[in-house]
Amino acid sequence: MMTKPILVLAWGLNRRWYYSHSTDIEESVNTDACRAAGIDMYFAGPAHHNTVSYSKSLEEMYERMGGKPDIVFLSGIWRMHYLRRDAKSPERKKFLDYCKQTHEDMERYETIEQEFKKDKDIKIVRIDHDFWHSGSPREIKPKEGKAYRIVSPYATPAYKPLVQKFFVNAHLYPLPFSVKDSFTNNTTFPPKEYDLMIPGAGGIKMDAKYPFRVSTRIATQDIGYKTLPQGTRLTQLDYFMAMRKTKILVYCGGYWGIMFKKIVEMLASGSFIIAPTGIKGFKEVGLIDGVHLVESSIEGINDTIQYYLDHEKEREEIAANGHEFFLNNMTSTHITNKYFVPLVKEIYNEQYARIPGE
Repeated sequence: MMTKPILVLAWGLNRRWYYSHSTDIEESVNTDACRAAGIDMYFAGPAHHNTVSYSKSLEEMYERMGGKPDIVFLSGIWRMHYLRRDAKSPERKKFLDYCKQTHEDMERYETIEQEFKKDKDIKIVRIDHDFWHSGSPREIKPKEGKAYRIVSPYATPAYKPLVQKFFVNAHLYPLPFSVKDSFTNNTTFPPKEYDLMIPGAGGIKMDAKYPFRVSTRIATQDIGYKTLPQGTRLTQLDYFMAMRKTKILVYCGGYWGIMFKKIVEMLASGSFIIAPTGIKGFKEVGLIDGVHLVESSIEGINDTIQYYLDHEKEREEIAANGHEFFLNNMTSTHITNKYFVPLVKEIYNEQYARIPGE
C-alpha cells in the first residue's frame, strides 16, 4: 500500500530583492531528495513561474499540488515587501517591473497568505535569516508574547542562543544555506580575471553591521588590486561566475560573526577565501583555517592578500580544499537529507495543528 506523501509548499520566497543572489529555501532544498523521502515539495508565489503559481484560486492551486499542503513555509522577508508596496523608490519600481506584478496582484498574494494562516489543518512555518533586522546590531528587541516556528540557517548550536534572543518562545529549526544546483553542477572554471572581490552591501555607513567588510574595502581601495568596477549589478549566475574568475574572495560575517550565505557561495565557487578570525560557525561545520580558507585580522588584511596573490600554488590548494568541502557537505542534497527532511517529518508528526498563540 502506497503511503500518501507529505505535501509542503514554500510560499512567496525567492523575492527578497529585484537583482542577484537572493537567499531562499528553494536553493537549499532538493526536490528529488524530498520525493525520495516521501515529501512532495512545491514553490509558489510572486515571480515563481510555474503552474502552481499561475493558479487563479486556492482550490486550483491545491488541485495542481495533488491536495491541500500539510505544511506551508512563509517568508519573513516577503512580508516586508507587502508593507512597502506603495513605496515609490527606483529600487521598488525595478522590483515590480522584474516580478511583472501589479499592486492588485500583490494584494491577492497577501490575501492567499492570510488564508493559509486561517486554515487550522495547515501547519505554518516562517523562514527568517535576517534576524538582526529586529533591531540595530547592538540592540536586541525580542519578539515576546507569541509562540511560533522559525526555520533559520543560524538555528544551529553555535548560534541558536543568539537567534533565540530575537525570537523569544519560537520553536527553532536549522536549515543551512546552499547554492543552486544549476550553478554548482557547472564545471566551468574560467581563467582568473580579478585579484580581489569583497561581495555584499557595506558602504561606510554600514560599518556597524559589516565591520570587517567595510574596513577591508577602506584598507584595499588604494592598493591597485584588479577588481570588478564598483557598483556593478549582476545576475545570480554572473555573480557566481565572477567569484570563479576572482583569485581572492573576502568574507565578512557581520557584527555577529556568523555564517552568511556568502561563505557557502564562496566555497561553491572554488575560489580562495579570506575571512575574519572568530567565526565560531566554522568550527561547528568543520571548516579549518589554513586548510579550507584563511583567517586574517583587519590589521593584516593587505599582507594576507598580497601573500596569497604571490603564492599561487598554496592559494589554489586551499581553494580546492574549500570547494571539495562544499561538494561533500553543503550541496542542496546534503542539506535536504540532513536538515530539511527531518524537520518536515517532525513538524508533520506534531499532535496539534499549530502551536497555541501562533
